[in-house]
Amino acid sequence: MSALNYRKFYSLSFSNQLFLFFTAGVLALSISASLVTALFARNEVRNMLITEGVKITDNLASQSVLALLYASEETAKDVARSSLAFPGVSYVMMLDRELTPLYEEGEGIEGYDKAVFEHVRTGSLINETNTAWHFAAAVLTADSNEGDLGAIYPVNPDQELLGYVYVSVKKDALHRLETITFANNLATALLFASVLLVILHIILKKITRPLDVLSQLMGQAEKGHEVTYAKPEGPEEIVRIARAFNSMIEAIRERDRRLREHNITLEAQVALRTRELVQARDMALEASRNKSEFLANMSHELRTPLQAIIGYADMVLEALRDEHLLEHSDDVERIMHNANHLLNLINTILDFAKSESASLEVNVAKVDLKQVLAKAEQAVRPIADANGNVMEIDSGGIKELCTDGSKLLHILINLMGNAAKFTQNGHISIHCVNYGSEFLLTVADTGVGMSLEDQKVIFEPFRQVDGSETRKFHGTGLGLAIVKRYCQVLGGSVEVESAPNQGAVFKVRVPILGAEHLTK
Repeated sequence: MSALNYRKFYSLSFSNQLFLFFTAGVLALSISASLVTALFARNEVRNMLITEGVKITDNLASQSVLALLYASEETAKDVARSSLAFPGVSYVMMLDRELTPLYEEGEGIEGYDKAVFEHVRTGSLINETNTAWHFAAAVLTADSNEGDLGAIYPVNPDQELLGYVYVSVKKDALHRLETITFANNLATALLFASVLLVILHIILKKITRPLDVLSQLMGQAEKGHEVTYAKPEGPEEIVRIARAFNSMIEAIRERDRRLREHNITLEAQVALRTRELVQARDMALEASRNKSEFLANMSHELRTPLQAIIGYADMVLEALRDEHLLEHSDDVERIMHNANHLLNLINTILDFAKSESASLEVNVAKVDLKQVLAKAEQAVRPIADANGNVMEIDSGGIKELCTDGSKLLHILINLMGNAAKFTQNGHISIHCVNYGSEFLLTVADTGVGMSLEDQKVIFEPFRQVDGSETRKFHGTGLGLAIVKRYCQVLGGSVEVESAPNQGAVFKVRVPILGAEHLTK
């Protein structure tokens, strides 16, 4: 049976599989019984026909004494035809003692083995083919089985051999009997098998109907449909299965009920938590806006008097120099230096407040890169010179690019200022590269560097590598936060590569807006 037939068989219901199995078994048993019965009947008939053939041969031998004794063909002919009159006898032959045929009649044979006749006395089966049996017998004088005719034979105690007779009997009767017997047995067996299968089918249906119903209910449950309870009927085993199924359905319904109640509770809790989160988010946004507005307002309010202080200090310094009162000029210069430092801190806070504004705008225009780099260098040069640093600036041959020049300048000033502040007697390099649609700005220094843990927090507002009150490097901790914010606004990114005491490399990637206008 092929794999496809196996799949078809196993796809049937249990009752159909069982019925097919019993049908195949009953049919096999019927055919086997018919074959065995026909075989036994054949053997019985065969033995009977062989016995009859032996008797016909012996009878022919006893009647052939005179024909062989006097070599009379006429007598042989009469005797032979009397034997041919028996059903199935197809060939008769008489031979003298030298095995020379005296008379033969019927469907002949293709030669015969003379050696076989030398050992034959009474009627015997000497050969059997698919179509016939072949018998032979010796013709003897003074045969005790010859009856009254024995009185005319010469008396010879040694029973003188006169010759032999040969008889061929066809198996047609045996074959017909085999066919009829097998057909009758098979028909009878099939009749009884049909009656048995009908009764078996009724019984199987009665037994398996509850199983089929239970299987359908299980299929509905598997598909998620509403399932009714199974009726506990049928054999005891099926009743137990149905009760177990009902218990399972009851447990599933109870579980579904609890799940629905739990889902309702969860949905209510999620809705409540969502409202709370929305309120917390709105409050945080409002606080952030208030903070930004406060920083912007306070920075503006603080910057105005500081600029006045710086202006008046500058005027006093010029007056002292004109009056040649140089011993007091150092104090005024300290006032101006600290005022400028405070002003830079206030400007940084103001820039951060602007960068956090939701309405931060991007003004795209053609920017002279060398001019932007020169402005950044001019702003950072005092810090670099004070720390003994050497700055190297390479524009990469780029003359103009389309971006927000103001934000690019702020990015450069913050990165270069950071490098100048954290590097002592070192080297600072600024390189620019154009990748077609992207602008790469690299600021590298040979300063103190930072660990991997510090790199994770340096872009957060108000976070510094060393935040202690005794830190060596002062600042607000907003410069890199402003850089990250401006890079995001421009659609770019910033990343850092550094290690302790090995300097740092900041890489800024910014898309070139309107790159078709770029000229080199």
